[in-house]
Amino acid sequence: MKKVFTVLLCIFMISGFAACSPDIPATPAASETAAATGTEPNETATEEPAQTKERIIIMSDIHLCHMSWNGHSSEYRVDKMINDLNEYYEAEPYSNILFLGDYSLDFWQHGNGGSYLNQGISNTANIIKDYFSRLKCTDYNMIAGNHEQYSQQQWKEITGMERQNYKVINGWLFILLDNFAGNLDPDYDSDGTYTQTDVDYIKQLMQQYPDMPVVLCAHYFDTSKESEEFQTLVSTQDRIVCLFCGHDHCNKNQKLSKKWGGKYLFHTGNYSYTKNVSVKECMWGWRTVEFDGEGITVKYYSPKSTIDINGEEYTNEAGTVSEVFIKNPLKDGEN
Repeated sequence: MKKVFTVLLCIFMISGFAACSPDIPATPAASETAAATGTEPNETATEEPAQTKERIIIMSDIHLCHMSWNGHSSEYRVDKMINDLNEYYEAEPYSNILFLGDYSLDFWQHGNGGSYLNQGISNTANIIKDYFSRLKCTDYNMIAGNHEQYSQQQWKEITGMERQNYKVINGWLFILLDNFAGNLDPDYDSDGTYTQTDVDYIKQLMQQYPDMPVVLCAHYFDTSKESEEFQTLVSTQDRIVCLFCGHDHCNKNQKLSKKWGGKYLFHTGNYSYTKNVSVKECMWGWRTVEFDGEGITVKYYSPKSTIDINGEEYTNEAGTVSEVFIKNPLKDGEN
């Protein structure tokens, strides 16, 4: 009896350290490619929602570049971000990070900017090599923002991923869309070109995974420029529970109008500059998405930061700023 107990205890201990351990190496190139290529996704959980709580992070707008904001260099900000993410991982473990773009100013020729255009320096590649390589949770996906106008081939060479990709996490389908797919690989200063959401891509993935709730992510969703087809899809498909975007450098829980089904569009905040730096909701931070058997809880977390505002020092204390629960529409077979 003692030997049986010892064997069972060993099996339990081994299984408990299997998920997203910081000691197990992984590479971002292992992330899935677009469904159109026929490649299966890198699933991180079974297709049935787990009963135990799991957590992921969604964030955007880091901007490793030549510019300093709020009294700090670009290198300081990104280094702090990695340290903050790793510290949070130790306290509140998470299994994945979804990065929604603007890692650089590679194509924006402001001052000495446009590093890729002017000098052939890709800060998008540098942020992967010098910073993301230090993350304790190494399972992450990246999509391009308006400042990463790399061609599909270039993007894949830099990141190992498609510009548009997806991830199955804990029985939920996260579709990461490329809404700046126009004017790629320009030879002149550009701020990116918005393109309407790829509805066919969404439908294809929803058909491929018919029993999963769906979350749509993009660097930005400009509802004023979107197609009627996309609006109808979001408003009529109960499986589409919410949307995430970055781009505007602010944390905001935006409730869309009735013609969009009244669903939430969560803005991810930033780790660069804010339009209103004195407001906690716009301070550096990220979204967390926590899963349980009932649905997801979306939070905005802002770590402790000290910045300069018009020559005066301002300290933001760490904490969760907002919290919204969204029910799983497929729970107990509900539609």
